[in-house]
Parts: sequence; C-alpha cells; structure tokens
Amino acid sequence: MGAATGDSRYLKVKEQALKDPKVTALLQKMNSLPEGGEAYKAAAHEYSAALFEKMRKLDPSQEEAFSRKEGAYKRRIDAGKAILE
Repeated sequence: MGAATGDSRYLKVKEQALKDPKVTALLQKMNSLPEGGEAYKAAAHEYSAALFEKMRKLDPSQEEAFSRKEGAYKRRIDAGKAILE
C-alpha cells in the first residue's frame, strides 16, 4: 500500500472519529484554551488519547500508523506546540 493510500485511510478514519461527541467536546475544550499553557497541554493530551482510542476502534488494522501519529501528537504537545488539525 502506498503512502497516499495510507494517508487517505487515516484521514477517513479521523474524520469519522471527529464525529464522536466525546472527541468533539474534548477538541472544543482544547481549542478554548491558550496554546502552550499547562491547561492546554493537559486538554490536548486528553483529546488526542480519546481521538486515537476512537480511531483504533473504527479501524484496528491501522494500529501501527495510529501509534506513529499519536507519538507525533504527544511530542508536539510536550514541546508546547499546537496540534495541527
């Protein structure tokens, strides 16, 4: 499978996961906070954990790709950077 196909599958599953009320609420909470602060970081970690949990439930076959992307999210958050949606 090519990278473009994998990216497309990832984006489709992410789009589905973002329809989940819990994930949406956590995203809204994160976006309501000032970037880089401790509250933002905590909310971003909570959001990303819920997002990837939902994505794994929707498509378990992409576990490896989800783990890589989740690790990248965590590194950005810990560095005080915003999650790019």
